[in-house]
Amino acid sequence: MRVQKLSIRGSPFVGVFLKATDKFCLVPDGLIPKDKKTIQNILGVEPIETRIANASIIGVLCIANQNRVCLPSMVEQKEIDALEKTGIKTSVIPTVEAIGNMVSINDHIGLCGNALREETRKTLERELNIPIERVTIAGSDLAGSASILTNKGFVCHPKTRPDEYKILEEKTGLKGNPSSANYGDLFVGNSVTANSFGALVGEHTTGYEMIAIDEALS
Repeated sequence: MRVQKLSIRGSPFVGVFLKATDKFCLVPDGLIPKDKKTIQNILGVEPIETRIANASIIGVLCIANQNRVCLPSMVEQKEIDALEKTGIKTSVIPTVEAIGNMVSINDHIGLCGNALREETRKTLERELNIPIERVTIAGSDLAGSASILTNKGFVCHPKTRPDEYKILEEKTGLKGNPSSANYGDLFVGNSVTANSFGALVGEHTTGYEMIAIDEALS
């Protein structure tokens, strides 16, 4: 797969600003054409500019697969309308804000920690039509920050315990790798966005980290 370093508006935390799926990649509005071209070349999908709650931290404020985007209650109606005009289906999830930190999904399954309300977990299952499984990753409930999940594999926090890793494999039916990104960021979800075709990693990511991420998601 294609793996490329990138910074977004001078920040290496690309996972905070981007949300990739196998059909599109949500990016902050006003992103420079050079970065949009890199995103399209590496991920093989169209970059779609948006804001969520008038903010550019797209990766923190939503979760998405190729079928639907789940948004927090503070999203503005005009932002929902703009997304739906592109053909993207949306759902507003009323009981959580930084949903991208708490939940990681692909087209077939989602992962969340025990901090997510049960009613929210059930709402996500209904809206996305996939199971949302409770896990811990390196003892953390922040499944979205502590992992990257695509249809081909996963990357998880490098301090993920063997028993946790085994559960991740069993729940997802996928193989993965523990790895950091951005020269030691343990919460890899902050520093990476990926789909089945490629991965974008923060500009400080080392060669060793890039190899581990590539192997996990290929």
